[in-house]
Amino acid sequence: MSGHIEYASVAQNGEKPLQLRLKRLAFYNRMRIAEADHPEKGTFYLFFYQNQFLTAKQGAPKKGSSLSRAFRKGAVLEAPHPLIDAHFSNPQTYQLKTVTQLFKSLAKQMTPQETVYILSHFDSYVQKEKLTEIAKTFFFQYRRSGQFRLAHQLLMTLLSFDSKNLWAHELSQHMNFLKYRLIYEAGYKEMKAADPLYAEMLCRKQKKTEPAFKRLQVLYAEQGRWMDAAALYIHYFKQEEEPSTAYYDQFAALLAERFNARERAIILWDSCRGLVKDSKAGRDLMDALLTDGRREDAVAVLIASEGRDLEQLHTLLTAPDLDYEKVDTEQLQRFLSELEDRKACTRLLRGIVPELLKARSFHDVLEWLQPISSPVTENFRKMETYQDDPEQQLELGRLYHEVKQYQKAIDCFSWEMELRPDSPEPVQWLSKTYKEMGMPQEAKAYMSVLHTMQKASSS
Repeated sequence: MSGHIEYASVAQNGEKPLQLRLKRLAFYNRMRIAEADHPEKGTFYLFFYQNQFLTAKQGAPKKGSSLSRAFRKGAVLEAPHPLIDAHFSNPQTYQLKTVTQLFKSLAKQMTPQETVYILSHFDSYVQKEKLTEIAKTFFFQYRRSGQFRLAHQLLMTLLSFDSKNLWAHELSQHMNFLKYRLIYEAGYKEMKAADPLYAEMLCRKQKKTEPAFKRLQVLYAEQGRWMDAAALYIHYFKQEEEPSTAYYDQFAALLAERFNARERAIILWDSCRGLVKDSKAGRDLMDALLTDGRREDAVAVLIASEGRDLEQLHTLLTAPDLDYEKVDTEQLQRFLSELEDRKACTRLLRGIVPELLKARSFHDVLEWLQPISSPVTENFRKMETYQDDPEQQLELGRLYHEVKQYQKAIDCFSWEMELRPDSPEPVQWLSKTYKEMGMPQEAKAYMSVLHTMQKASSS
């Protein structure tokens, strides 16, 4: 797909930058982690805290690590994708840091809680014991200065990614932290006021529940985090078996504000195909696909929609630039076999079959038609029977003509003309067929033959 951002550039210590091909991007709480490949050096993971690049690490994630959890439980987008393009919209060479360098940088820019939270995502490359030691340093600083609420925040953050951490668990139960522990148990509003980061992580963990999902919507809107909101919606509509259409209007408004028609087509096709029976989602998806020139996908959406416009479907299926190699013909076959309006079915088939015959054999098309009850199917069965019957060449030619198999029709009419040289019918059909093929001289020649025959018969 052209127009997408395919590569990210990283460099370390003045070395020549490496071009990494982007594969996936995971949105996980406040982290965004991109998986990318280098042809020689293998897989890299690029870590971002929201929009801020942190560093990149090489090598596979450990089982059970925060990194593996991000790609297992986060909102994961496969490249190419418009939201990945949006995240990497400012081309640059990302400068790599060691974890030690990153820690020093974070300690200057971030709160201790944010620092511990960010570093927790590097547990595939740093021992958990080391991360605990960093948390301990901050914890004891807070405790010595009497900042027990902030000390308790650190414990809760550490436990959020390492629930079996005995040191953090035992201290979190200490009487000094009882009143803060009760705040976390009181409810979301109190928790958010005391510890916004932990409240967000908890909502993300519970995002399948309606209250948590709505809280994340509000939170992202308050903080202007539209990319996180878009990822949340995309993940929701892709994962839910019966997604609520109540969220669709908000999602559609966000897409309309941030993406062009082509990008919306890609996102809606990727995330909302399951909603095409909903009239609003179906119309939006159809409009976006047609604007993007994706007629084959538009056919699939229209077929799956309730209250579908059969006239629009006919227009799409007979469009000269429709690529039937990209059309889901099995889905189309099921739709036509179940269509109650048999006249409409026959009209659609008269447009479809000539196009199928351009790329498929007669017998393949006949096999495709078998489950569909229609005069077109009956005609194909007759055509199979008439193939080598000299008595049926005129009729066979007419049937070939009907499905625009003009050369085969000419062969049949020519054979009929040899068998019955005095019959004007094959001559009429030959003139008509050549005219429709855009061969006026041949059509005129057969018309002259017909006139000669008519004069001879009348004399």
